[in-house]
Amino acid sequence: MLDKRILEQLFRRNYSEMIHLARVLLGDDGEAEDVVQDIFLRITDSDIPPKNDSYLLIAVRNACLNKIRQMQLHERVKNLLPIEDEMDLQPIDRQLEQLEEISAFVDEHLEEPHRSIFHLRFDEDLTIAEIARRLGYRIVMESVRYPINIQAGKPFNLTLNFRNDGFAAFQNPREAKLVFMAENGEKSIFDLGSDPRTWHPGSYSLKTTLTLPAAKGTLFLHLADPLLPDQADFSAALANQDVWDASTGYNKLLEIK
Repeated sequence: MLDKRILEQLFRRNYSEMIHLARVLLGDDGEAEDVVQDIFLRITDSDIPPKNDSYLLIAVRNACLNKIRQMQLHERVKNLLPIEDEMDLQPIDRQLEQLEEISAFVDEHLEEPHRSIFHLRFDEDLTIAEIARRLGYRIVMESVRYPINIQAGKPFNLTLNFRNDGFAAFQNPREAKLVFMAENGEKSIFDLGSDPRTWHPGSYSLKTTLTLPAAKGTLFLHLADPLLPDQADFSAALANQDVWDASTGYNKLLEIK
């Protein structure tokens, strides 16, 4: 049987993406929960942990496809697209016409995020794992506004301008804090007073007032799991390049010199 600590880490790191993918594919919260729980039960009974996190998303996809086949949902789309051999024998113009009909049907009858999933899979040819990542949150820091001259012990206003380019907000509780590391190694933590679960797709501007103990240092954004605030692996990374510190779980915002 798999070690309980390893199983707990797998669950915390992957559950939200797994349940989201299952819900999207099955369209039913109860069925999705059954699929994910069954996968973790099978992992629990195994002595060998999954090779990587991608395996869990693949397992969800396969389990959902099997469930869809069992429920015979393929009958609902049978008339939308002929079997492969028949379609291959048709003129290319007719094939394109049928594909356009399917696309129009999807746009008219499917709601988000199902409509986007269809287009990401068949228009952009993304894999299931890539779609799952795309459908989650994607926080991009656009700018950080602050005074030119920052003095130790004196309050100043700071504004974070960012956007969520993904399809959803954070699903689980998440802290949003600023961490200031002074040149001498002293660390100060400031609560932003904003719940990341409310950061739905769109643009945001967070304003706060800080008083730093030193005039020089580095300011980070820390989006931590409140149950495991000191575990970098469970913190969220910004989509910006070269800002994530995997050893601390911090996102670098700016250097104050």
